[in-house]
Order: sequence, then C-alpha cells, then structure tokens
Amino acid sequence: MLEEVMIPQGYHPVTGKLISILKDGKPGDFQTDRDLTVACMHDTSVGGNGYAYLLSAMRYVEKSYGIVWVRVKGENRIQCQDAIGKYQVGASRLKSSRKSAKRAGRALLLIEPEELPEDIRDDARAKTMVAGAIEIFSRPSSVKKLAASNANDVPPATKMLEAFLEK
Repeated sequence: MLEEVMIPQGYHPVTGKLISILKDGKPGDFQTDRDLTVACMHDTSVGGNGYAYLLSAMRYVEKSYGIVWVRVKGENRIQCQDAIGKYQVGASRLKSSRKSAKRAGRALLLIEPEELPEDIRDDARAKTMVAGAIEIFSRPSSVKKLAASNANDVPPATKMLEAFLEK
C-alpha cells in the first residue's frame, strides 16, 4: 500500500510517490530501480510498467524544485546532478533541439504555399521562420558568439536578435 503523500493535481499516485522521493535529492545522490520499484510498487526500470511514472516525476521535480535526475546508462539507477551535470544535460538537450529544428525547417521548406489551404499558409510560414531561428540560435558558432560577449546575465531576446543580425 502506498503511504500518504501529497500528490500534485493531475498526477497519478505512483508519480506522486516518486516525486516525494526525488524532490529531496542532493547532487551525487543515487536512486536504484530496485529501491524505486519497492517504494512505488511498479517496475521503474527502462521498459517497466512504472517507467513512465518515473519520467513524469523526474520532469516535475526538475520544473518545480530545480533538481535534475539523469539515468546512468547500464547501471539500473538514476543520479541527481550537480551544476556540471545540469550543464551537460542542458547542452545535450540544446543539441537535440537544434537537430529537431533543422529537420522541421527542412520539412516545412518543402511545402509550396499554394499547396496549403489559405487559412494555414501564414502559420506554416511562421513555423518555418521559428524553426530557422531555433537552428540559427543554437548553432555552435552562435553559442560561441554569445559566450564571447562576456554578458553576466542573459540578455533580453531583442538584444540577442540584434547581435545575430549584425555582421
């Protein structure tokens, strides 16, 4: 039987139990699939019937508590990340976003506007531009340019646009 835990609205009780465990993580902490499975009574290993609950709990504690957990490949456990680990996670996600944006832009560019119904042409054009902007902003050269600016704070989007529009 699951012990009484505060379950965020809209989340399954199993996810709530996992959130209650993960929200107290400190950098370097580990949680094994075995321990998590015992705690929530669902198999949290990759492909297990509780894996989706675990992923949902990991996303929730990242968003709500700023705690990032990452699966350690081949070791049947997850690890709470320190600043360097969070940087690596962010860099990896950015690279993935760039690849997705490139593919999305390529697909959208293959569309001839007149092939689309008139009511979605503007939307398709805008999505093409957004995909292109994401790809441009996430290029390694763009990241280097921003890093070289020695900015202590993240500049407003308008300043970043100005920097990229300059030659």
